[in-house]
Amino acid sequence: MRNSHMPLLAIFATLLLCLTPLFGGAVAQNPTRIVFWITDEVAEDPASQTWSLASQFFFAVEEFNAAQSEVEVVLETVGWGDLQRRLTENRDAGVHEPDVTMVGSSQVAMFEKDGLLAPLTNRFAEWSRDLRQDITQDFVGRSFYDYFFKNNWYAHPYTLETRLLFYRRDKLLEAGYATSDPPATWDELFEMASRTTDPAQYHWGMMPPGVDSSYSLQTFMGFLLANGGSMLGRDGLADVQSDEFKTAVTRWTALFRDRVSPLPDQSYDVINDMFVAGNLTFMIDGPWLISTLQWHYGGQDQEGNDLFGPSWGPAGTGGWYMNPDDMIPNMGIATLPRDSFGRFGFLGGWALAMASASDKQDAAWEFFKFLVDPTDAGYMRRFALSTSNVPGRRTALGRWCECSDGSFDLDLPWSAQPLRQTIEQLVFAYPLQFPNQNSPATTALERGDMLPPLLQCLSLEECDTDEALASLAARLNVAIADAQEVNLPEKDLEALQITFYVITGVCALVALVFAVLTVVYRTNSIIHYSSFLFLMGIWLGGLLGYAAVFVWIATASVPICVLRMWFTPFAFVFGFGCLLTKTFRVWRLFDNPTLVMKPITNMDLLKMVGVLVAITLVLVAVWTGVGFPEADYEPVSNDSAKIMTCDYGSSVWVFLGLLFGLSGLMALAACFLSFKTRKVALLFNESVQIAFAVYVVVVIGVICIPLVFVLEDFPEATLLLTAVGGCAAITMALICIFGPKFYFIFSGRTYDPSDVTGFRNQNSTIDRGYSGSKTRTGSTASDSSSRSSGGGTTSHV
Repeated sequence: MRNSHMPLLAIFATLLLCLTPLFGGAVAQNPTRIVFWITDEVAEDPASQTWSLASQFFFAVEEFNAAQSEVEVVLETVGWGDLQRRLTENRDAGVHEPDVTMVGSSQVAMFEKDGLLAPLTNRFAEWSRDLRQDITQDFVGRSFYDYFFKNNWYAHPYTLETRLLFYRRDKLLEAGYATSDPPATWDELFEMASRTTDPAQYHWGMMPPGVDSSYSLQTFMGFLLANGGSMLGRDGLADVQSDEFKTAVTRWTALFRDRVSPLPDQSYDVINDMFVAGNLTFMIDGPWLISTLQWHYGGQDQEGNDLFGPSWGPAGTGGWYMNPDDMIPNMGIATLPRDSFGRFGFLGGWALAMASASDKQDAAWEFFKFLVDPTDAGYMRRFALSTSNVPGRRTALGRWCECSDGSFDLDLPWSAQPLRQTIEQLVFAYPLQFPNQNSPATTALERGDMLPPLLQCLSLEECDTDEALASLAARLNVAIADAQEVNLPEKDLEALQITFYVITGVCALVALVFAVLTVVYRTNSIIHYSSFLFLMGIWLGGLLGYAAVFVWIATASVPICVLRMWFTPFAFVFGFGCLLTKTFRVWRLFDNPTLVMKPITNMDLLKMVGVLVAITLVLVAVWTGVGFPEADYEPVSNDSAKIMTCDYGSSVWVFLGLLFGLSGLMALAACFLSFKTRKVALLFNESVQIAFAVYVVVVIGVICIPLVFVLEDFPEATLLLTAVGGCAAITMALICIFGPKFYFIFSGRTYDPSDVTGFRNQNSTIDRGYSGSKTRTGSTASDSSSRSSGGGTTSHV
C-alpha cells in the first residue's frame, strides 16, 4: 500500500524539477540596462586595433558585463560633432539615455551650461569616504579647469593629453650638429628647423598644421602661452589683439614666410606622412603618434629604415613603449621648449560623465566606477597603456615622485618614452581657455573658421596683421556669445497654467455676475447710498486685477510683458483708489470735531481718483518708453531648465520703486482712514467691510510680493503665489465690500436714510451730527451729507 504511492511521488518530483527553472525565470530580475556613448566607431575586429579608444571601451564593456549580472551595459557610437545635439534632443524628448557618456575636455563646460550632465560631487565624496582619501586630489594635471564648475564636479578625467616635440635625429646630424639633442628654447627650435630646411630636396624643418582647426590651435597653444599670450582674456572675451598674441602669431607664421615650412594648407595625415618619409625634421604631436606610426607604418620610414630601437614592444594589453635606456635611431622625443614666459603646453583629454537625462544613475555609477578605478580592479590603467595615454589618476601610475629638478621617478612603463615626456609636459600644460576656468567658449576657439584662416592669410602675406586680428576678435566674440547662450529644456508649466486659468476665470466670471447685479440693483438703498459710481469703479479694479493675474500666469512674450506693466498698477489704483476716496469722504463728514460739514460730491472724489490714475498713467507710460520690455529665456531652478521671462531693462527698479511707493502710500492711507471710521454707521460707510478689504489686500500683498521676488528661480512657486495670492486678495476684498450688500438685498431688507438707530456712539461725531444738533453753518449733518451739488445729484457716502 505504501509502495503504491511511489510512482506518484516520482512524477511529482519530476514535474517540480522541470517547473522550477520556469518559475525561477519568472521571478528572476532582469539586469538594469545601461547605455554608454562613445564618439568613435568600434572596428569589426576590435582585437585588430587594440590601440584605439573605441576598441578599449568595447573590451571594458565586455569585461564588466561578464563579471556581474545586475547591470548590462550597451555600447553605442555617437559622433563627436553630434554629441551635444543628441544629448539635448534626448533630454528634451524625455529619453533617459545615455547613462554614461564619453566627453572631450573642451565639451564639458558647454554641456554643463546646458544642463546635460549630472553633478558628480556627492558620488566622488562618498567614494572618497570609502577609500579614506579624496579622489579629486588624485587627479592628474589641472583637471579642475575643465571639469569643475560652480562647486561641482561634472566629469572624471580618464586620459590626459598634451603635445610633445618629435624630431628626426638623423636630419640634425646631417645638418652638421655635433649632437642630436633637442632644442631648449623656441628660438633654438626655429634656428634648427631653418638650418635643416632644403626646399630643393623637399625637406622642411617644421610644418605647423594649417587646415585642421583643433590640431592647429592645440599645436600653436604651447608657443602662444610661452610668449605670454592667450586666446581668451580674464574677462572671457577674445584676447587676440594683445601685443603678446600679435608677437606670437607673427613669429609662428614667419616659419612659412621664411620658407622653413611649405604652404600652410597641410593636414595632420600629410604631416605624419612627411615626418615618416624623412621630409620633416620637427613635428608637434601627442604620445599617440608612437602607436600610430607603429600600426600604420610598421615602425619604418618609407625607405625601410627603423624608426624604433630593438626594445620597442608591447606594454600591458597591446600598448607600446620604448625603453629610455635604448638609443632610438632616427627619432627623438622631448617636451616642448621654453620661451620668455617659461615652458607651456596644451592640456586636453577625454573624460567620462553621467547624463542628467539618465533615470538609472545608481546602476550607471557602478559601471562608471569600474571604468575610472585606477587600481587593477578597474580599467583605467589598462586603457591608458593600450592607447598610449596618461591616465587621469596618479594611483594608476603606481610609484609617483616629482624630483627637485622637475623630472619624475616612475615605474615602467610610465618611465618609458613617450609616456615619461608626456607626464613631464603635463606639469606645464594648460587648457585652451586659460587663464579662464570652465569657459563654455572653448569649443568656439577650435572652430575651423577661426585660427586656420588667420594663420593662412598671415603666412601668405595676404592680409594686414592688425586688420586680421581685429576680424578674428570680432568673430571669436560672436562665437563666444553664442556658446554662452543657455540651451536648457523649457520648463513645462502647462498643467499648472491651465489649472490657474480655470480658477482665475471662475473668480472673474463670478465677479462679473455680481457687477451686473450691482447695476440691476443700483436703485436699492444700500447700493444707492454706497455711491453706485464708486462701487462700479471697485468692480472695474477687481476685473482688471483678474486680467492681471491672467497675464502673469501666461507664458511671457513681448505683448504679455507690456500688459503686465499696465494691468497690474491700474487694477490697484482703480480698486483701491475708489475704496480710499469713499473712506476719505466718510472721515471728513463724520470724524469732524469742528462739526463743520462741507459737502464732498462724487465729482470731488472722481477728481481724487483721477489724480491717482494720472500719476500711474505717467509713470507706466514713461516706463514703457524708457524700458520697453523684451522676452527671452532665462535659466531657473538651479540651471536645470529655462523659462521665458520679461526683461524690463535697467530702469525697472526705479519705476517699480515709484509704483510700489504710490501703492504703499495708498494702502497706508486706506488703513488709517478705515481705522478712524470704524464706528460710523454701516449705511454711510461700510467701514468694517472696507477695513477688512483693505487689510486682506495689504496682508496678502506683503506676504506674496516679496516671496515672488525671492523665489523667482522656482517658476512653480511664483506661479502659485501669483495666481492664488492675486485671486485670493481680489476675491476676498470684493466679498468684504459687496457680500453684506447682496445679503441685505436678497433678504428683502431696506434702509431709511433717516433711521440711524443702532449705529450711535456717544463719543462719535455721527451721533451728534444725526441727533438734530446744528452745525456752525446752521444745517444738520444729514442735510449736509445729502445736499445737492451743482446739477441736483444727491451726494452719497
